[in-house]
Amino acid sequence: ALIACGKQDGFSPPADHEAIAAAIPGARLLVIDDSGHFLPVEQPEALNRALREWINNHKPERRLRRLAIDLTAEQ
Repeated sequence: ALIACGKQDGFSPPADHEAIAAAIPGARLLVIDDSGHFLPVEQPEALNRALREWINNHKPERRLRRLAIDLTAEQ
């Protein structure tokens, strides 16, 4: 899971998102500067870049390939 928030979010501050990310195994927390609660509106380029990177690193075929490698290593 990718957990993203604005560094200046006063409604749902980064500390809240840290707790969310800590509760999800393997989650990545992304705190973006110069943005508040409306992160997609305030920093769309930064958020889109992070989403693209996260999606590209979590494509199903990559996950299946990793799983196959892990299973082969166990044998």
